[in-house]
Amino acid sequence: MSKKDKNEELKTEVGKQIVRLLADEIFTVDGTPTVTVNNPNIGYRNKPLSPGAEFMLKDAYVGARGNLIFILSPADGQDYTIELDPKKIDDVFVDFGGTLGEKVGIKSEKTDAIVRKLITMERNAAEKRAEELERQKFQQTASIYNSNPLFGRF
Repeated sequence: MSKKDKNEELKTEVGKQIVRLLADEIFTVDGTPTVTVNNPNIGYRNKPLSPGAEFMLKDAYVGARGNLIFILSPADGQDYTIELDPKKIDDVFVDFGGTLGEKVGIKSEKTDAIVRKLITMERNAAEKRAEELERQKFQQTASIYNSNPLFGRF
């Protein structure tokens, strides 16, 4: 597996974790930001959102440029979604970063900083799991040789 694939896999896993944590939260639009809207009938368009509109986090994926993208849908069930990256989501939903920070125990108001920290934590945990697996394989191999009474005899 290439380094790029591992990075995308880590980001995808972090995105899934964030979606699980924030699935029941409702976020309110602050101001009238222009965002990427995906309407099934029209496709992708940049459109301004109405102030006070409410959205729920539905999914996350890694985009073509390798960035994590959050997909949110209107809380009132309208048939479209918006897509935002962690750098822009705080401009649209001022409470997103704070809510995410509370849920994961990271003291930050910026979603981008929290996501980077979560990716680093996930990468460190994956490396630790790989090291532990390697250590277990070594111990298993060593125990096989140690249990053989003929091992080392010439």
